[in-house]
Amino acid sequence: MKLAIDLPVKYSDLDVGDITFCLAPLLNRNDETGKIYMNAMDNLQKNGRQIMLDNGAWEFGESMDSQEYMDIISILEPTWAVIPDVMGSVNKSINLARDFIPELVQLDNRPKLMFAPQGETIDELVECYNAVMDDYSKAVDIVCIPKHVGFWKDRIKAADELWDKVNKKFKKVHFLGFVNLKELGTLKTKPWKLVSMDTKYPVKCTYAMEFKDQLAYYYTQHPLDIQSLFHFAKGFKLGVDSKIKQS
Repeated sequence: MKLAIDLPVKYSDLDVGDITFCLAPLLNRNDETGKIYMNAMDNLQKNGRQIMLDNGAWEFGESMDSQEYMDIISILEPTWAVIPDVMGSVNKSINLARDFIPELVQLDNRPKLMFAPQGETIDELVECYNAVMDDYSKAVDIVCIPKHVGFWKDRIKAADELWDKVNKKFKKVHFLGFVNLKELGTLKTKPWKLVSMDTKYPVKCTYAMEFKDQLAYYYTQHPLDIQSLFHFAKGFKLGVDSKIKQS
């Protein structure tokens, strides 16, 4: 499984983990923060780094404007991009995805697409999934299980139930955010594979502090011990891989 590290803007140029997780709203700022973040992503890509772009619905509380997101994708040309969604909302996420996918697939250097079905129950996730994937499954590379799902259900079981109930089956799964290692404890041989997960957990371990809100994390000015970060990232990856192998 590949680990995508989500870093504060000040340290976004670090090559840590397997993939760099990038938030589009931070790139869409016309200020010094936006310039620093964009330069960091650009330099990482030039050095062969894979970028996973997200619309920031979890961190910012809403999905960014679809056209602005499309513009960011055109400029950055990430390896993967999460299709716009609205956290917990079935219909809004369906409408966003169905409007977005046909336009994005026209891009010459389009990224691999990641789709996160939304809802507050498994049945709602299935409804959202089918409404999009029945028509666009060939355009989607990875299915994402949103972080908030892990607060009301084991996400391995959620992926299992989703796979059982949907019309078009999926092969690859990404966990948006890290909830806890326990949720990986039931992972066994399945018809789908957990290929990646994004997290800021190793960075938070390095800081050993609480952040007032989601955005405080990205704009923090606290110094980061880089060697400790690499240590925690390596330990986190080993812990996750070990948990998967044991289950």
